[in-house]
Amino acid sequence: MTIPDSFLLALLANLDRINMNFPRMFIVLFMLYISNVKFLHASEPILSISPESCVANKGWCHTQLNISWQLINDEPVCIQIEKHKKSYCFDSGLSNQKTITVRVKGPIKVSLVVSQSEQVIAEKTLNVFIKEYKKRARQRHAWSIIQ
Repeated sequence: MTIPDSFLLALLANLDRINMNFPRMFIVLFMLYISNVKFLHASEPILSISPESCVANKGWCHTQLNISWQLINDEPVCIQIEKHKKSYCFDSGLSNQKTITVRVKGPIKVSLVVSQSEQVIAEKTLNVFIKEYKKRARQRHAWSIIQ
């Protein structure tokens, strides 16, 4: 979300009415400017997944994977999940999100691809950690008669 230039100009024009000391006002204006620069100069699509990691119980990780993205150009895209046959495609929109239930044994890659060319434009990995229980070997005492 960018802040419109008209808002910044109105803020500057009404500074005398705003009861704010100079350092605080400077910090606020600087943060507004930085937020605009950050969004205006995005040069590549942004893909995010949540959670980024999962702990596998009994060998499998079951989770709701929230996938969200923001594109530079409004174009049809698909989400492809490694080791899954199904793709999830979206016709338009600079930003969107999808929630998918996954059941995996190991790490998987989530890719955002252009629908027509199948070109990968962004990629993230869901890490899977395996919980292993090791049964502790019974310690036998050297002085014990019954072993």
